[in-house]
Amino acid sequence: MEIVLFSIFAMMVAFAVLLICKWTRSETYSNIWKERVEAIIAFRNVIGEVEVVGLKGITQVNPALVSRTGATAYVLTIINQDPDSLHINMKQ
Repeated sequence: MEIVLFSIFAMMVAFAVLLICKWTRSETYSNIWKERVEAIIAFRNVIGEVEVVGLKGITQVNPALVSRTGATAYVLTIINQDPDSLHINMKQ
């Protein structure tokens, strides 16, 4: 009987600790550990056509850039790997 009561008490304490960790985790880690997303894309001339190629974080041709909300830093680096043109639209 004592073992059963001790087991129930231990489970209640473990559950309370779990709830406390869950409630404080979101605030604690968001203040200490800031999430940072880094991506590098490049303009390349592939067989006469300009394509955007993902080099870091996203590794596809014409990748979809996904953004995040909140305090997440998104660092996007764009490299021009086509020395023949600048690939800038200068419409005014």
